[in-house]
Amino acid sequence: MHWEIIRSNEGHTLKLEGRCVVDHADELKTALIDALKSEGHLVIDLERVSEVDLSCLQLFCSAHKSSLLLSKHFSLANPPECYLRVAEDAGYHRVLSCHEAGDGGLMWTGEEG
Repeated sequence: MHWEIIRSNEGHTLKLEGRCVVDHADELKTALIDALKSEGHLVIDLERVSEVDLSCLQLFCSAHKSSLLLSKHFSLANPPECYLRVAEDAGYHRVLSCHEAGDGGLMWTGEEG
């Protein structure tokens, strides 16, 4: 797995590439923590992700909860088919925000609510 944070005035994008699976969970956790330290909106770009498992979904869920506590807008962009399939199979796919104080993003679909 490879990751890069791209900073801008509007917020930051964490670009992920490769396999986001349990073998790389520590690295993904580090990337998410670093990205959450940045100011403003945070987008997780999944366009170049080739494989996802439940550990990845759990880390995204935790990062989303942390972003709410930090009053940050958190969203996913360009979710590949492998991500959507794993989210659906694991029961994570939603059509409403998973938090009462939700930020409007549909975390598991990559869409805006």
